[in-house]
Amino acid sequence: MLLKLRSKPGEHTTHIEELPYQRLAEKLPGGLPPNFRLVYGHMGEVLDRTDLLVTVSSTAALESLHRRIPTAVLSDLGVRETLGNHHFIGSGLLTSWDRLDGGFRPRPDEKWLAGQGVAADGTYATAYDTARAAVTALLERDGLPPLAPYYTPATAPGYLPGILARHHLGPDGHPLPGAVTARETGRVRGAVRETVRNAARGAYRQGVQRVAPVIRRMGEL
Repeated sequence: MLLKLRSKPGEHTTHIEELPYQRLAEKLPGGLPPNFRLVYGHMGEVLDRTDLLVTVSSTAALESLHRRIPTAVLSDLGVRETLGNHHFIGSGLLTSWDRLDGGFRPRPDEKWLAGQGVAADGTYATAYDTARAAVTALLERDGLPPLAPYYTPATAPGYLPGILARHHLGPDGHPLPGAVTARETGRVRGAVRETVRNAARGAYRQGVQRVAPVIRRMGEL
């Protein structure tokens, strides 16, 4: 069994993990089972030697389905928007650890696969013909049709003006007086801004990875 991790300890990543799996694995009494290990690197290389992908919610599921690898999306913690597994409703992939342990292997719904851009027949030669035709038709026109936003002074009179004002625009969409401000110039100011940004990022990272877990553990005492 392989646990594919997003990054190695110390590597910067878009998603800051409060409890890295590496740290959790170190706390297991007796260590990890002999048939279980943590792996890193390119997801495609890991999937090339995978017999079953199990995830809560990840784009790795689509990569797995593209390779026609049996894929399971866990429902043990429920199917909720906060988990992201609600995207897989109707896919035929939702199941639990108990069912997987019993030998069950989900079969993806072919219509759902096609709707996600995964070619139902396993090939992509004609999968995007409809999209190509639509783009070609637009390019052949003399000009694109004017934008027709849903929010207008008629459909959202109590909402649209506030949205526009936050972007320094009047109700008719024109810039308000004084909306355009001179941009700061100079190397010194640019360096100061970059230093402040880096400091803020570092403080946020330390707060999430170091301070927050300590406070949470203290609250559990």
